[in-house]
Amino acid sequence: GSSGIFTGALVTIAHIVPLAKRPVYMGLLGGMYGIASVAGPLLGGAFTNEVTWRWCFYINLPVGGVTAVVILFLLRIPKSADLRTHGAWEMLKGLDPLGTIVFTPSIICVLLALQWGGVDYAWSNGRIIALFVLFGVLLITFIIIQVLMKDNATVPIKVASQRSVACASVFVFFIGASMFVMIYYVPIWFQAIRNQSPVQAGIDSIALILANTAGAI
Repeated sequence: GSSGIFTGALVTIAHIVPLAKRPVYMGLLGGMYGIASVAGPLLGGAFTNEVTWRWCFYINLPVGGVTAVVILFLLRIPKSADLRTHGAWEMLKGLDPLGTIVFTPSIICVLLALQWGGVDYAWSNGRIIALFVLFGVLLITFIIIQVLMKDNATVPIKVASQRSVACASVFVFFIGASMFVMIYYVPIWFQAIRNQSPVQAGIDSIALILANTAGAI
């Protein structure tokens, strides 16, 4: 979805933009994110009212599709020396596919447990407990894989264990958690408690989004 588009933009910039000019393009991407944060609640409310909430996600398909076609025909990235030396398969193994295969279902397990727990099933239900246990097992397995993969790991241990990186990661985790709790629940509060329409809830949420964007800058 949109996360893939955003990540793809970062990768494309890294390949085609000189290092000295990259901060300008990164700033443009940051500005785009700020605009999207303001327009998103309004468009989301309009889609929910007039069409269906699923269009909040479908909207990525035409944008991403056009972008993919343009990149496919116009973007030309020269092969790196590593690709010519080791081949595509060796480069693919360097992306830590095993770690991805283990990490992705672990996140799915914990998200399903948090989504179902206390709503569809009691927290003591066997399904919820099994999901949490499976999440823990997969997460431990992922950490072991990262240790064994060393420099080719998704999260290299020698990088994650650096004090500055570890502290910054913990800081961003808690800041992001507090921010997204507000972004998620404030529109629900407007609609459920104040009985507002999705569009009006989006309008009333603009002040929060603008404050978050300004604080991020």
